[in-house]
Amino acid sequence: MSTLEIDGWELVSAEESPGRPGGFDLPPLDERCQLAVGTRAKLSIAFRIEVAGAQVIVAQDLWCEVEGAAAGRHVASLITQAKELPTLRPGDRIEFGPEHVASFVVPKQGTSGP
Repeated sequence: MSTLEIDGWELVSAEESPGRPGGFDLPPLDERCQLAVGTRAKLSIAFRIEVAGAQVIVAQDLWCEVEGAAAGRHVASLITQAKELPTLRPGDRIEFGPEHVASFVVPKQGTSGP
């Protein structure tokens, strides 16, 4: 798993995130545990930015596409770009657990959303 100290970013637990803007209900745990290949999952990534000369930790929601799963973990390819984190790019692989999944969608055959 990536860490702020080593990689400059880390996953945020959706289960432990206090009151997010707009609020949402997490999908049921059993569904978050069984994401199929091709499912698009929304994950929150925390990273540091500089604001007025100080380092601040911020989080941004990013979409990834599930490529596989093993031992209760998912492996996915990042779809969206973090605005202020150029070291994490679309196509990069991310390993995550069901606790990190804030939302997910299963694209219909022949579509390319979100």
